[in-house]
Amino acid sequence: MLRCHRPPPPRRLIESGAMTESPLLKRLLWSGLLAGTGALATLVSTRISAIIWMRVFGEEPPE
Repeated sequence: MLRCHRPPPPRRLIESGAMTESPLLKRLLWSGLLAGTGALATLVSTRISAIIWMRVFGEEPPE
């Protein structure tokens, strides 16, 4: 009889039970992650827009 061998479940980056069970801490971590990715997206989009502006108009973008 053939048996399928299941791979182990993926490991979590945060193994602490208190970190994964606290709704307040999860909300704080989610808010921090959103703020960080939002800030990074803003920096990247500003830089890309400046490059496009300089190529189209041949000058620095207005402030």
